[in-house]
Amino acid sequence: MSQDLLSLLPLELPPGYGFHPSPPRIFPDDLYDRLLIWELPRRDQLYVLSADVGDGIGQDRSVVDITRVGTLKEPDEQVAQFVSAHVDPIGLAPLIDAIGRLYVGSDNLEALCAVECNNHGLVTQSELQLHLGYSNFFIWQYLDAADPERALSSRIGWWTTQRTRPLILARWLKKVRSLDPVTNLPDYRINSPILLEEIRSFQTVGGIREAEADPTNPNAHDDCVMTSAIGVHVSSTIQYEANEPTDQARRRMNEEKQRRAAVDQNKTEGRDYINQAFTAEEAGLPDPMQVEDYDDNAYF
Repeated sequence: MSQDLLSLLPLELPPGYGFHPSPPRIFPDDLYDRLLIWELPRRDQLYVLSADVGDGIGQDRSVVDITRVGTLKEPDEQVAQFVSAHVDPIGLAPLIDAIGRLYVGSDNLEALCAVECNNHGLVTQSELQLHLGYSNFFIWQYLDAADPERALSSRIGWWTTQRTRPLILARWLKKVRSLDPVTNLPDYRINSPILLEEIRSFQTVGGIREAEADPTNPNAHDDCVMTSAIGVHVSSTIQYEANEPTDQARRRMNEEKQRRAAVDQNKTEGRDYINQAFTAEEAGLPDPMQVEDYDDNAYF
């Protein structure tokens, strides 16, 4: 945890729901069936809730991720996670409802919810919408639409298909690999040890579309990877409303800060031929080593 959550309790959660805070220095096996929080909600930010829904009988896992949408000052970041192999699709709905309402964003709405609707996910989403009154859902987009104004559909949720799977994995991989050269921060910051453990066995013999958990390892999973990739994709669609991608704008801003800092340092040290970014010859000035009684202040 990046914060001492115990010192900040009690948290105001919706009535009827409760979670155990994650103690520090615990092993991945102890991280299941509890809400892991690395950053508490900040009302000046936007949040995406992505969910991959399992069957709840121990065969695969349900994963709920909260991604803080990147800004000019900070990259996308995984700030909370819930993982369980024993919560059924209907039982997962109130947990998602509680987590989404905890991470209310600057738009005063619950976290933007993107449930993978393949298989069990449609059950969970319908519970959220019809029985729990959750209102802020990701609207499915036709990414191959020629007219951006007609890209939005009338469907909610996320659907992983042969076309969309390589799309979100490619975007996720680029975000994880890309570093800001000034701050050395990735475009997407991972905090979950469960996700990091999955990445170690996430592999492909071909292209990114074929990447999956190691098929020879019965304990390998890719639920966290896919949930994370959905969160990054939805966060990116929010940022694309700007004319310039947020990660590129953030790098440009950091480079500008670095340039200004260098200028300020130059002013502090004083202006002379030694501290200039150009040589005396480039400035059309006489070389002080060749001129007798050269006055440092004659030209500045």
